[in-house]
Amino acid sequence: MRVPRLMFWATLVLVCAGLAVTFVLAAVHR
Repeated sequence: MRVPRLMFWATLVLVCAGLAVTFVLAAVHR
C-alpha cells in the first residue's frame, strides 16, 4: 500500500493555511 505523498502534503498545507487564517482573523478581531 503506497502513501499518496502529494495528497499528504496537500492536506498538510491546507491544515497549516487554515490555522494561519484562524490566527490572522483572531488577531484582527481582537
